[in-house]
Amino acid sequence: MKNKTARTIMKATRSLVHMGLMVLLAWTFSARAEEGTTLTTDERREAIAQLEESRKKFLAAIAGLSEQQWNFKPAPDRWSIAECAEHITVTEAGLFRLVTEQLMKSTAEPEKIASRKPDNLIRQMTQPRSQRSRPIPSFRRTSAAKWLGKTPTTCGKRQCTRKGVRTR
Repeated sequence: MKNKTARTIMKATRSLVHMGLMVLLAWTFSARAEEGTTLTTDERREAIAQLEESRKKFLAAIAGLSEQQWNFKPAPDRWSIAECAEHITVTEAGLFRLVTEQLMKSTAEPEKIASRKPDNLIRQMTQPRSQRSRPIPSFRRTSAAKWLGKTPTTCGKRQCTRKGVRTR
């Protein structure tokens, strides 16, 4: 049961991160980001729909977990579901901040943008890994149980990302 729950959580996690990154990177690499203008109505609608769908999948994956399941660590060097959930929300908030506060204010380089394929980059970043990787320091877990509480129904900073997409 624990392995099945962990696999479900990881699948939902990849989906959540993939969709969030896709929205943020598509926005970043778009011509509108280069021109400093906003998303079109259709782009905004699609971005919000993807964020809402990934939120539903994530919450469904963690719904009904007991405190024991929420805090269970398969090994001392492995993360609990709570720590994974915190990592996801901190990472998304950090990526949104990176896009809105740094990338959107930097000078566009159309030749570099044209040579990159944002969707492929996103897929590479969110594929299941055969080896564990370490998150960059600002996206590492801190104290998930305290930060999120026993029942993670709000997904923390995710509200900021959705609000930002609605207003940009």
